[in-house]
Amino acid sequence: MSISGKLLPNLKCLKLVQDAYRELDCETSDGEFPPLKFLKINSVPLVDWKVSCNHFPKLQGLVLIKCYCLKKIPSEIGNIPTLQMIEVHGCNPSIAKSAREIKEEQENMGNHWQQIIESNNEECM
Repeated sequence: MSISGKLLPNLKCLKLVQDAYRELDCETSDGEFPPLKFLKINSVPLVDWKVSCNHFPKLQGLVLIKCYCLKKIPSEIGNIPTLQMIEVHGCNPSIAKSAREIKEEQENMGNHWQQIIESNNEECM
């Protein structure tokens, strides 16, 4: 994803769908997607995702759809101060669980703004 962030410095909405991203691992870096507000990952064979809250400093919404083999959302996502919503649809149940854990951790810190939306979360095939 580093190439996309550097080539598109004003990108506000990124949707990765099926064959758009074939890597099993993803690691972003500081300053790569500074204005990104919305990230949707749909049917991407992502297994490991490494991220910091500095990588997406303006992210407001994260949507994960049919990410069957991703085991968890990095907890660092919860430290993004602008994040308002995480949606999880048709993913491994551990993804929905990690979203709820992020929300709980943020609520324990006094941040009650985050919304979690989940549906049809199923086991990794």
